[in-house]
Amino acid sequence: MKNFTKGTFIICLLCTIIMSCSKSNTDTSSQSYYIKAKFNGELKTFTKLIGGKKSMVNGNLVHLVLGGVETNSSNFSAYDIEIWNLSGNIQVGTYAENVYRIQSRYATGGFTRFSNFANSINDFVVKISSISATEIKGTFEGTITHDSQNINLTGGEFHLPLKD
Repeated sequence: MKNFTKGTFIICLLCTIIMSCSKSNTDTSSQSYYIKAKFNGELKTFTKLIGGKKSMVNGNLVHLVLGGVETNSSNFSAYDIEIWNLSGNIQVGTYAENVYRIQSRYATGGFTRFSNFANSINDFVVKISSISATEIKGTFEGTITHDSQNINLTGGEFHLPLKD
């Protein structure tokens, strides 16, 4: 399940960004929405093109994609998290990678790609503290990898709008 090609990664990341936006509101930073974490101790805050996309099956929330973009000077980076619970309902609670399918991706400059499905660490944890039809809040932490280089994500937080 963790074997993805670079092309698949780029497609997933672009889909996340596109799904997180709407025609009427592509910059929600004025509404205090964000996704942020310390990447090996360096705080990164994503406030552009942010949001969450939810997928429902038989009234159950079975899939979430949460993400955003950061633009600093000439650097572009994007980050997203996916949570899958195909046999249940995603709600307030803790979702650990060793129990649930959780995918975390980070791209910077459009080229360097880090993910948790490129490693066998299985330490990614997402805690959802509140979820409604229109918003989600929570925390996360874990390790993402690119070419044997690890990034430890600590102090991760999100407050995002949710869309169907």
